[in-house]
Amino acid sequence: MVQYGQALEVGRGGRAKNEEQAVEWYQKAADLGDTWGMIAMSGVYERGLAKRPKDEFQRGTWLH
Repeated sequence: MVQYGQALEVGRGGRAKNEEQAVEWYQKAADLGDTWGMIAMSGVYERGLAKRPKDEFQRGTWLH
């Protein structure tokens, strides 16, 4: 799930770049307890990906 999200985030593997869908895949992985999904969600809030505001609190919640 995370690898697919990464491909969407940067437009790799013949996929069109789509940050919003990338975040959806990161969220799905994180909700299933996937560590890399949680790290990816942390990065979403660290960088303000897919029009989400940069938010250190939200970032931190994904790392606990």
